[in-house]
Amino acid sequence: MDQATTLRRLRELLQELMAAGRTQEAAAVRSALTLLRDTEPRWRPFDDAARRLAAPPHMVERWIERGLLTAERIEGHWVVLASTVITLQLAREALREPDDATDDETDPPEAV
Repeated sequence: MDQATTLRRLRELLQELMAAGRTQEAAAVRSALTLLRDTEPRWRPFDDAARRLAAPPHMVERWIERGLLTAERIEGHWVVLASTVITLQLAREALREPDDATDDETDPPEAV
């Protein structure tokens, strides 16, 4: 499981624990989320960002141009802000998830 998936699952768990009134467990999960974010490098090499996003370099460049990713040139190399990589990973995963609706629910009723 990659870090973006781990963070997403921990956020989901945090919401479930808070909804269930389990504040001590929620506080522990919140602490774990903070620790994971703090150990994440601030900048990622361009190639690493492309690999994590499972995208070719030209798509990463396009996302940078559109402002979906933040990048800078440091010591002659392009690097991408890690938090923007994770945010885009999560957004892309959410868009890939299938709808909960079934075909039966979305088909119009048959004429009688």
